[in-house]
Amino acid sequence: MGIYNTEQRCIIEKYLIENEEKFVSSKDILEYLKKNNIEIGLTTIYRTLKLLEKDNKLRIEVREQTKYYQYIKSECSDHFHLDCEEFMSAAEHIKEEHHFMVDYNTIIYGICEKCLK
Repeated sequence: MGIYNTEQRCIIEKYLIENEEKFVSSKDILEYLKKNNIEIGLTTIYRTLKLLEKDNKLRIEVREQTKYYQYIKSECSDHFHLDCEEFMSAAEHIKEEHHFMVDYNTIIYGICEKCLK
């Protein structure tokens, strides 16, 4: 008899929590499960990721048409992960002058200094 669906979700969420310091893909999760002889299919992985995303427990990044996921600690939703006073000032400016609240899951796209050269 296989693992119940709720147990499958717990296993996937536990993996994400244990790897919360980095972004992982669904392929990374599947490889981990296979390596540990845990039989959970890709469909269940996607369903679980979608549920966690809906519950705002995941930060999502898209690179080269692949979604990557990072588990968000509950205490980690009230600050930016960009250690820059200028950014905090910009967020405050946008709120005060443009009446738009920048959330803490904001994605800034750009090109790094190395690639600009």
